[in-house]
Amino acid sequence: MLRILRRIVALILFSVLTLFFLDFSKNLIPYLEPLVRIQFLPALLAHSFILLGILLVLTWLFGRFYCSFLCPMGILQDILARLGKTGSIFRKKDSDKRKKSCYEYHPAHNKFRWAFLIILILGFVTGLSILPALLDPYSAYGRIVTHLFRPLYLYGNNLLAQSGVKVNEHSLYAVEIVFRSGVFLVAVGTLLIVGFLAVRFGRLYCNTVCPVGTFLGILSRFSLFKVRLNAEKCKSCGMCARICKSSCIDIQNKIIDTSRCVDCFNCLGQCRFDALSYRWGSPAKTPVSDVPASGSSAMPPADSSRRTFLSLLTALGTAICHHKVFALQADAPSDSSESGSSASKTVSSLEVPRGKDHRDSAISPPGSRSWKHLARHCTACHLCITKCPSNVLKPAFLEYGIGGMLQPTMSFEHGFCNYDCTVCGEICPNGALTPFTQEEKHTTQIGEVHLELELCITYHDGTSCGACAEHCPTGAVHMIPHKGALTIPELTPEWCVGCGACEYICPVRPIRAIHVEGHRVHQEAQIAPQKPQEEVKLDDFGF
Repeated sequence: MLRILRRIVALILFSVLTLFFLDFSKNLIPYLEPLVRIQFLPALLAHSFILLGILLVLTWLFGRFYCSFLCPMGILQDILARLGKTGSIFRKKDSDKRKKSCYEYHPAHNKFRWAFLIILILGFVTGLSILPALLDPYSAYGRIVTHLFRPLYLYGNNLLAQSGVKVNEHSLYAVEIVFRSGVFLVAVGTLLIVGFLAVRFGRLYCNTVCPVGTFLGILSRFSLFKVRLNAEKCKSCGMCARICKSSCIDIQNKIIDTSRCVDCFNCLGQCRFDALSYRWGSPAKTPVSDVPASGSSAMPPADSSRRTFLSLLTALGTAICHHKVFALQADAPSDSSESGSSASKTVSSLEVPRGKDHRDSAISPPGSRSWKHLARHCTACHLCITKCPSNVLKPAFLEYGIGGMLQPTMSFEHGFCNYDCTVCGEICPNGALTPFTQEEKHTTQIGEVHLELELCITYHDGTSCGACAEHCPTGAVHMIPHKGALTIPELTPEWCVGCGACEYICPVRPIRAIHVEGHRVHQEAQIAPQKPQEEVKLDDFGF
């Protein structure tokens, strides 16, 4: 019964979360957005300590329920393992027992578990956000859905929209499909690695690579409810060990490594001797079946494990404090050379080679406050990229440096940032993009406009244009008389908010005549003074 209930709840949450990544409308955001905020690492980075406390208490009570019910990467592994069971090329076939199942008991790879967890903590402390981005299971799953499954979903939607037009049905509409080749390869590589490990070794990724699983596994050793093995009833048939996807049941010593058990409950209905049960047990009076036999390497002694957990909790707390201090420093008003002159505000000390839009300083999204704030919180789940209605956000390569790879950055190849749009700040679960109102966005300068006058077609070819000024929502780009009836752009950079409308619409190719340079720390934009309206006197009816 527990196994069936777990599968139903897990599949529902998995399907709903996946739909949230796939959906391109704003209709589901108010209803499904809370699902992404209950993920462990995003809650940690967003400093949602109440939610973290709830997750930790539930883990202490029931074990690693998070890995079994809430983590989309864990559920994806179960699906892949189920699909790979029949005719899998990774399964051993040297005996009848091997054919029935592809799992067997293996001691925990504790050195690797600790190594990946330490790497995650170092990523927090040093600001190398690429490390947490690659290791966080939620973010890895988000990239898989965004860059592998979502293009197929959008392609299917476009086909249905085209078919609907033929029968005068317009409830669906076609959307643009943006393909990012670099991050596509990252997503494919992640899926192949996780898929291979899931088919061949079950939850090995959760119990060896995933730092969230390692941390929760240590706490689950002291959980009150857990799967327990009755040594007197056990006949050592090995059926439970062969079906255990976590490879944590040691039949030879009749113990269960509860730090690796993910509460899938697959073993409960398989024992013919009723030796397995999921029940309450006081941590102070641990049953004999939960204590490793002499010489066993399944798990460390209880006292050592408690010291390890307390040491880990201390290290994690230190990392959080470090993270909070750096976040406050990043959010503080800049009085250094970063915000001195106009040139120092817009040109980064980490300059990247000039691309086709010759941008020397990357533009971090609205709500990110600064490059440092983005680096300290973002795990590159790419939910903001998925939900951006203008396709303005893209994964960074080296725009922020090596440590900021895969984080969202602004690109105006496919659109510009809508002046009134606040979606990315509403749905970010990590606190990397803080919520902001339309009024706050109208006064936040994420970048500053620059004009290459010699490239402007009005200046170079004597052709009338003015598209940049027509699309500028703040008046930072406006036209002034040039030659005869021609007008040419003039800039008031302090009015610019960095939305990129002028850059996107500029007809000059391949290098645009007007572009936006990003600020490392977002600045406050000035509001253009409103022109007094002239009173119009009408004679009779005015026509």
